[in-house]
Amino acid sequence: MAANDDRNVSGVIDNSIGAGGAANNLDCTPDPGAVAICNYDYGDNNWLGVPGIYIAKGKQITKGYVKVNDFYYAQDFYNNAPWRQLVMCQEVGHIFGLAHQDETFDNANLGTRMDYTDYPEGGGTGGALSNLHPNQHDYDQLDAMYGADEGGGNGGGGGPPDGKGKPSSPPGNDISQWGQAISTDGNGRPDLFELDLGGENKLFTHVIWAN
Repeated sequence: MAANDDRNVSGVIDNSIGAGGAANNLDCTPDPGAVAICNYDYGDNNWLGVPGIYIAKGKQITKGYVKVNDFYYAQDFYNNAPWRQLVMCQEVGHIFGLAHQDETFDNANLGTRMDYTDYPEGGGTGGALSNLHPNQHDYDQLDAMYGADEGGGNGGGGGPPDGKGKPSSPPGNDISQWGQAISTDGNGRPDLFELDLGGENKLFTHVIWAN
């Protein structure tokens, strides 16, 4: 899987891909210390991909999930390898704490999958660069978060199991269930949500919208 291979190049991330742990792709419930990756026809709800990042005590990522919406990948515009790779890899990047480097869709690509674009492979308003792989800034950020100076390395630990007050499965697939919007994309649409789970635990949900 391209997302996993590219992250492992960083030197501070060492992931492996295991058998599916989610009970079903609709819920996409992750195990503690793991990331559930799910594709499913989540319906005509305007989003291509949604990653959820569970944060304990304000700083530790304990688990996460990525949902990609097959409703749109059955359509001609998105039913191709570049769009599938861009969305999947960007959402996995969020799980590890990477933020967008740019949130405007119709400007030149920065050469990173953490950049919104209308042209994942480049061309058109995307310019000469492809957004299908990380750039050096992404690797620098991973090193800053997980390198030796931060006590990380090799992906870190799995974190604690669910505590009281946390849902047994992620929230639903509608924007109204993700908590408070705290950021917007270049088109003015909310693209980051914060849900308070109690006990200093939070769930952050990113979203990339269909154009």
